[in-house]
Amino acid sequence: MPMAARQVNAGLGTLQWILTAGAVYLAVDTTLLRPPLPRPRLTAADQAAIDESGPAEVGPSLDSLESIWRRDLRQTLVEPPPVATPKPQAPPPPPPVRLPQLRATFVERARAWGIFVDDHGQVRVRAAGGRIDDFEIVSIDAHVALLRRGGETHEVAVPKADVPQAIRTGHKGGR
Repeated sequence: MPMAARQVNAGLGTLQWILTAGAVYLAVDTTLLRPPLPRPRLTAADQAAIDESGPAEVGPSLDSLESIWRRDLRQTLVEPPPVATPKPQAPPPPPPVRLPQLRATFVERARAWGIFVDDHGQVRVRAAGGRIDDFEIVSIDAHVALLRRGGETHEVAVPKADVPQAIRTGHKGGR
């Protein structure tokens, strides 16, 4: 190590020792060597008033602190947020009624039939008064059927695209 670096290290070590000694001196001087503060002198009248009334209470009485002593210190320090009460919700609407599809109707004077497609995709021919799925077939008219399930009545119609137009032939009857 060069000579200048040794001198700087020695100077810093000496400075550190002096600062430590000064700090110890100040700590001892301020706490141990300082005399206690003088007590205030009471007049005879003040002393007599203290003797008659007893020692003066400083601060709150012990009875007023009882609620603090009885407090459960194991509980959380922060109040939890209030629990939100769920609002009653209206029941969901019932699922839409799945009606059988009406594809065609055959109406004669005494009887009427309908060609229906049920929930399973099966094609069924049913007469008025019969049943398709859970529905009772009340009546069948040209291109329309009236169905009943429970107390509800539903009308199903043949889709407009499936309604045939009148067929005209050139045949006038006979030969």
